[in-house]
Amino acid sequence: MLYERAHVNVQTNEITIPSEVEEAKKKEQEPIFGWHTDSQPFVCIVMLSSPPPDAMGGQTYVKKASGEIVKLSFPSAGYAYLLQGSVLPHAAMPALNYERETMITSFVPTDARFRECTNLDLAINYSPIEETLREFVGHKRNYVKKRLGLLDDIDPSSVEGVEQIEKVIDDLVEDLANTKRSMDAVKKAIEAR
Repeated sequence: MLYERAHVNVQTNEITIPSEVEEAKKKEQEPIFGWHTDSQPFVCIVMLSSPPPDAMGGQTYVKKASGEIVKLSFPSAGYAYLLQGSVLPHAAMPALNYERETMITSFVPTDARFRECTNLDLAINYSPIEETLREFVGHKRNYVKKRLGLLDDIDPSSVEGVEQIEKVIDDLVEDLANTKRSMDAVKKAIEAR
């Protein structure tokens, strides 16, 4: 899915007046883009801007299954985090006294032995519908072909072999159901136009 490969986020509404900065520090900050999970399985967040020595805010918050929030800081440009963004809810927090620029690059496993959970739930809200849907359907078609090809390498003459076949089929059924759910997101985006 070339269109969804990467993008740059720029937060330009920095606060520079000292009194406004102090007031902003006292308030509970809302995420720039809200809590979300990504459409692609993995994401690499790279800081492009260099936060000043007295930087306030600008972290990426990650919510663990326990509900605990981990705050990922970026000491300077070039620092990065690799997240399983489709699983872990996360949010970019506002930088209070500098311009925050990050590059987000998405990654999808190419090995068909790994489940592929790419969806359009988030991406369809900010990407051209026709091109994104065309690339998504092509990507899913190729994945299903590769995944079905795994069945050729399994020996069905043992219980273990039959269980491996069942696992591949179960994963495909789950992925196709996920793909169908994405079609609901596409329909909503089309209706909202």
